[in-house]
Amino acid sequence: MRLFVVFVWVLLSATAARADLFEKIDTPDWIEQTPVPEMNPDHIAYVTGGIYYLLVDRQIRWVGERRQIYVHIVKKILNRKGLESAGTVSFEIDPSFEVMKLVSLSRSRDGVKEELKDQVTFRVFQRETDLERGIIDGGQTIYTDLMDVRVGDVIETEVIWDEQPRYKGSTFSDGYWLEYSVPVGLSQVLLHWPNDRPAFFDSRLDQVDYSKEEGDETTTYRWRRGDIIPPPLEDAVPAGYRDRAYISYSAYNNWDEVAAAFRDDYNQPQKLSDEWLAKIDQIRKNYTDPPEQAVAALRLVQNEIRYVGIEIGKGGYVARDPQTVIRQGFGDCKDKSLLLKTTLAELGVHSVVALANLKLGHQIVNRLPSGNAFDHMIVGAQLDGQTVWMDPTASYEGGRTPDQLVIPDYGYVLPLGQQDKASIVKIAPNTKTADRVEILEMFIFSDLGVLLGVNTEYTGEAATNQRAYWQNEAPSVIRQRYFDYYAQNYPGLRKSQETRVIDDPDNNVFRVVESYFLPQADFEQKELQEDFPFREEDYLSSLENLRAHQRRNPLAIPYQFQRTHRVVVKRAPIEFRAPDMVVIDNPAFSFKFEGTSSDGGGMELKWTLHTKTRQVPPDVAPDVIRDIRRMHDNNGYAWNLTQEE
Repeated sequence: MRLFVVFVWVLLSATAARADLFEKIDTPDWIEQTPVPEMNPDHIAYVTGGIYYLLVDRQIRWVGERRQIYVHIVKKILNRKGLESAGTVSFEIDPSFEVMKLVSLSRSRDGVKEELKDQVTFRVFQRETDLERGIIDGGQTIYTDLMDVRVGDVIETEVIWDEQPRYKGSTFSDGYWLEYSVPVGLSQVLLHWPNDRPAFFDSRLDQVDYSKEEGDETTTYRWRRGDIIPPPLEDAVPAGYRDRAYISYSAYNNWDEVAAAFRDDYNQPQKLSDEWLAKIDQIRKNYTDPPEQAVAALRLVQNEIRYVGIEIGKGGYVARDPQTVIRQGFGDCKDKSLLLKTTLAELGVHSVVALANLKLGHQIVNRLPSGNAFDHMIVGAQLDGQTVWMDPTASYEGGRTPDQLVIPDYGYVLPLGQQDKASIVKIAPNTKTADRVEILEMFIFSDLGVLLGVNTEYTGEAATNQRAYWQNEAPSVIRQRYFDYYAQNYPGLRKSQETRVIDDPDNNVFRVVESYFLPQADFEQKELQEDFPFREEDYLSSLENLRAHQRRNPLAIPYQFQRTHRVVVKRAPIEFRAPDMVVIDNPAFSFKFEGTSSDGGGMELKWTLHTKTRQVPPDVAPDVIRDIRRMHDNNGYAWNLTQEE
């Protein structure tokens, strides 16, 4: 919802609003005036931020390929917090495709409404919210501060975004909420749909009034949701899951129609620079196996072309030619994907670029066909009869062969091949390169104290993450964090050797080796001897504090999450009796704890955990949460190591 967005601004300029981007107009004839409801006093208890929304009204029509979106928002200021927010009026636009038209800006006080549109001056700020991610989109914010705004005032804005298509058919698909996380007196979406276009709708419409009125040139579709009390928020909801009333529309009948809007730009012959061709020749010399050559090509694009996304105008939807990307040394996902596709073709490997979504890709199968469903691009290479998906924008990946690659976990993607009719396809995960961590802790007791050696092996996605972690932060700080983890459990612990890192990128294995020593004098502290702990890390801890009651929404689970934690104890001053085995198995995860003891103060404890799915249904979630708490109750044990016992 445009007007509910909290902006992070980089103020590169502040100028008067340009006439070609912003204008003030009278109310167009096609706008239907929607009565503003009175405030419901029962809703005040649910208000956050000090603002009560009386009306959120959207009315949309098309003029040829252009889309005009009228947004009418009426909000009442309830307290000082709301006053600070409502006193600023701002609108976000993309100047490459949009013009903003201000219909009305008014303030009502004590029943008297005053039009302010001609009393205020709007200024334009360059707005770049994703600079830290290397993305420049050219977006701008049109902004003004209102004079003399008080608690109790009603601020009303009526705005039209006049938008030209970004790509073929882009203006004929979108979606809008009819419920929000705050109370709303009345929410409406009204579409004046042209009769010469097919219309497809997908909705979650509990308690929504719907009507349809056919005309000679357009059909009017209306959805209204009144007197909205927001449902309670729930944690750990799957990304992109729509848990409130929502309406989406599209003129696309299938995914091939979406692919047709993009595919021609990615299936034309491309040229490579002589410098890049020389690097491809070097790949041929270093690797004779075509699949290994393909992986080497991926690494070449990942490592030599840095990620910068200049998503302004056409550059937000069409890749730059590979020679330009090579010359400038940077590119976005589209640029790098087309470069990788061209590089693979030079090696004799057929590939296809595909549209993807970094966070919401698993939900695409439940959505209407639309180019708006995607925000990313990757490459699928045909290797030994299989499609191997590669993300050329990824960093710090390891693996020399396709079966060692971390396959991007983006759910469904839309290939833009030239030959076959396109449809979304599901990326099959590579279980061999799951997020896997294996920890071995070795405790050796002696007359001098306790030796603690820790060997942690990260493979697959976990290795990629650790490699990035150690590259992007100061190693000394990371080593201290590793030490602090154990020092809080064993007061007096000291390092016997500096923590070492052993990286094997060819096999995508990353190891961290730690060596500590607890002197006998510190070990003999009564508190520690009587309560000496052995424990695993508290995995899935973010879920254990959720309420184990019936949920409205599915419960999100970290997928392909595998952990093994072993504790080996030797020559302890007592004979152990290992705890009983604990096995937990449910639709979300499997957990097992087991232990054995041996003569001479020996014991081995082992915890294993792996998750099975990305989400579980609401009716299953309470049992899963209870199982997570039970797992937490068994993630650590302590023994009295005094000789008297």
